[in-house]
Amino acid sequence: MREGAQGARVRATFGAGAGACSAPDKNAKLSPLSPPPLKGGGADRGRRAPRHMPENEIIHQSMRLKIMAALNVLAPDAQMEFTRLKGLVAATDGNLGAHLETLEKAGYVAIEKLFVGKRPQTRIKATRAGRRAFAEHVTYLREILDQG
Repeated sequence: MREGAQGARVRATFGAGAGACSAPDKNAKLSPLSPPPLKGGGADRGRRAPRHMPENEIIHQSMRLKIMAALNVLAPDAQMEFTRLKGLVAATDGNLGAHLETLEKAGYVAIEKLFVGKRPQTRIKATRAGRRAFAEHVTYLREILDQG
């Protein structure tokens, strides 16, 4: 059986050997409400494995996680100015701009560039898809913490 990066991540999270979870079948439809029971006997018998919610590779990067966290505390339609966001996440102009571009391409943020007087102003807000992706990633992280 050929395993990809997801299988390696599952092994790293749940361990290898007897009673370990294996990589989920790509064609299998797992219900998020009822994860598969753990294999093997002993203390794990009858317990449910944690949901196999993959990490969000886009949001998981530390700077993008900070950006999404900062934007998610705002009201759904509220925007944050670039300079304020830059200060909150402690980024340089170029670094923040590159990460915002990645988030925008994923559909997680909307960027509005305008002029106030003669000064350029950039405003950013989390999109509905971005808020949903962030909430799912927070759930993923909480599941990891709850396993400990």
